[in-house]
Order: sequence, then structure tokens, then C-alpha cells
Amino acid sequence: MSISWKTALTGTLTVAALGAGAWLVLRMEGEPPAITFSKEVRALGKSTAWGFVAEDKKSGLRQVRAWVRQGEKSTPLFSEDYPGRGTHRREVNLTLDPKALGLADGAATLIVAAQDHSLKNFKGNSVFREIPITIDTEAPRLDILSTQYNVNRGGVGVVAYRLSEPAAITGVTVGDRFFPGFPETAGGSGAHVAFFAIPYDAPAAPAFSLGASDAAGNEVRRAFPVRLLEKVFPADTIDISDRFLAAKLPEFRAGDPSLPADPVAAFLVVNRDWRARDHKRIREACAVSSPTRLWSGPFLQMPNTKNMAGWAQARTYKHNGQIIDRQTHLGLDLASTAGAPVPAANAGTVAFSGDLGIYGQAVIIDHGQGIFSLYGHLSSLGVKPGEHVERGAAVGASGQTGMAGGDHLHFSVLSSGTFVSPAEWLDAHWIADNVTAKLALFGPAH
Repeated sequence: MSISWKTALTGTLTVAALGAGAWLVLRMEGEPPAITFSKEVRALGKSTAWGFVAEDKKSGLRQVRAWVRQGEKSTPLFSEDYPGRGTHRREVNLTLDPKALGLADGAATLIVAAQDHSLKNFKGNSVFREIPITIDTEAPRLDILSTQYNVNRGGVGVVAYRLSEPAAITGVTVGDRFFPGFPETAGGSGAHVAFFAIPYDAPAAPAFSLGASDAAGNEVRRAFPVRLLEKVFPADTIDISDRFLAAKLPEFRAGDPSLPADPVAAFLVVNRDWRARDHKRIREACAVSSPTRLWSGPFLQMPNTKNMAGWAQARTYKHNGQIIDRQTHLGLDLASTAGAPVPAANAGTVAFSGDLGIYGQAVIIDHGQGIFSLYGHLSSLGVKPGEHVERGAAVGASGQTGMAGGDHLHFSVLSSGTFVSPAEWLDAHWIADNVTAKLALFGPAH
């Protein structure tokens, strides 16, 4: 069967026409470019890093523009043209300095526009993205109201201060640790309070500073004098018997079947590695705290208990007369009758309830403004995460779960994830002198 040249030519022209039609349809696509921002920005400070990505996967980018509009004035930030159709993605990173750009503090708008190479409507597809912003180049004003800061090693200090505007971040830095500040609504506009700790193992002269940053990133920082009151912490030697290991290791192996077969080696994994892991979990549970102070008055010690171990006690562990480990005990061991009800030390919200490794079954309560309490070695749990508890309400029953040799309550207090001396929080005089007196500096609410 033969095909005439006219038929072949007609077929070729038809294919060419179809190809040209497809090309024309492709070039007349109606999808505009996409613009995504590197981060949400609502304010520009003295110098703000910001960027965006413009993309057009079909006909390619023709041009990208960015500018800031304030009143009747438009100030260009970025402008590029792409004559060919090969540019499908452009990432732009800018550092915006309002004063260098001639912008005044106040309202403004960031605008990004992009156009592609489509033949749609003979001018292509366009996209405009606008972001309302505030130009703010002034740092907050910070006034420290409190003056006396006599803080025990391992204890808590309290600073009362006012800010001239809301802060994105504010609080006290002690060495390399940050303790957030919180608005004190009862103290009126701008009132803030920060509870900060001096860790038991802090250096002899840690640096202290109070700071605040606003939404635009403008920062103010003030040093303030703290008198560190040194403390001598107790020490003890604990004999780890084969009987203790035989009783405890099945519980630990149930949580981690990969523990070494050797009992002493398994104990060391728990006492060292689990301890570090559990403290990390505790810090995570204490990472977010209610901005409102939920507690009131001195904390409550579990009734009819005797403290069997001092806080920050340096413990030396021996097995068959040989030293096998050293750790620090960061709580009080309160002994009563077996299975005794354990009360919440103060009002708050349950931040954690469950198994906590060396602490066994445990509960952590958020008392607001960075203050937490921990209850360990419980035989049963009486509360769930998110539940509000009042001072004295039962959170569980004492026991010997976790690294406990007998029935008791392990009780700890933490300030923004740092263990602190519970004795201060159980002392009505300490509360009155270091918390109530500082808050009174705000005067009556207004």
C-alpha cells in the first residue's frame, strides 16, 4: 500500500499544527508564579534578616520585584529581570535596615511581586504579596524595681521590673542558663517578674543580667548585683547490695531489655545514662509554663514525713566495698507509711504523669511562671496531664518504683527546668521576704 506525497505532506502539516497548537497552549498557561517567605515578619527593627522565594515551574520567571511602602513613599528593596525562560526559581535574602532605607518608625507594608513568561493576555501572569508591618527601631525601656538579691547557692532569686512595651523574649540569664520573665497582671501595665536560679554547681561568680527583646528584635539588657550565699551540701555513701540489684533489675529490664547481663554494669547504665535521659525529659516537661502564677503561699510538705536525705546530697555508690559511681541527689526523700497519699505541694496544672525512669512513676506540676514540683517513686498515679490540682489534693501514693530502696516520696522543686532547694519553697518566711515583698513593689493593680 502506497501513500501519496500529498497525503504525507498533509499529515506532516497536521502534526506541525498540532505541535504549534500545543506549544501555544503551553505558552498561554494561566498559572501565576508562587511566592513564599522565609519567615513570618510583622516588625522591622534596626536590622532584620528576611527573604523570599519566587517560583514559576511552567513558563519561567520574567521579573521579580520587592519594595516597602510607607505612606506615599515606595522604597525598592530588590529588582531583577530574566529575559530567557530558563529561570524557574529565585531565592532572595535581604537584610533590612529601616534607617538606612529612610523609613520612619510606624506602619508600613512589605510588597513582593513576580511575573512569568506566559503569553496569557499578552502580559503574562502576575502575583503580588503584601505584608503589613511595623517599623520599630527603639528598644524597650526596662526599669528594675527590686534591689536586694541575696540568693543561696542552689536557691532562687526574684526580680521585679517594668517594660515599656510587650516583650517577645524577656528574663534573666545566669551564666549560660536562661530563666524567662512573665507579665505580672496584678501589678499593672508593664509589670514583670522573673524567678531565676543559681544552680548548686554554678561557678563561684556567675554573671547575671536581665534583658528583653521586642517583636522587632530590639534588645535591652541590664546587669544587676547578686550576692551569692555559699552553702555546704551534705554527702552520703550508699551500699548497693546484691539483694537490691536482684530486686530492682527486673523492673529496669522491663523498661530496657538491652541492659547488660552483669548486674553492676546494668545498675550503672540506669544510674548514669537513665538519670541523664530522665533529667532531659524533666527539662522538656518544664519547658512551657503558665504565664500566670497559679500557686499561693508556702508549699506543703507531705504530712507526717521525715526527710531521709538532704538536697544536693553528693552520693558515693559502693558495691562490695568498691566505689562504682558518684551522683548528686536533687530532691528530698520524705518517708511516711507505705502507700501514703501524696498531696500537691501547691495549686497548679499537671505537666507530666507517667513512668520517669529512675524516678519510677512520677508526677510533675506546673505552678506557673516557671515554678514546678516533682513527685517520684509513686506506687500509683492519681492525676492526668492537663488536670488542674489544688494545694493538698492527692496526686498519687508513695511507693518504691524506680531507683528506690524503700517506700518514700522523692520531692523536687524546679525553676524553669533547673533543680532548686525545696526547703525555700516550704518556708513561709522565705516566701514572704523573697516573693511577696518583691511583688508588693508594683503597688496596687491599675
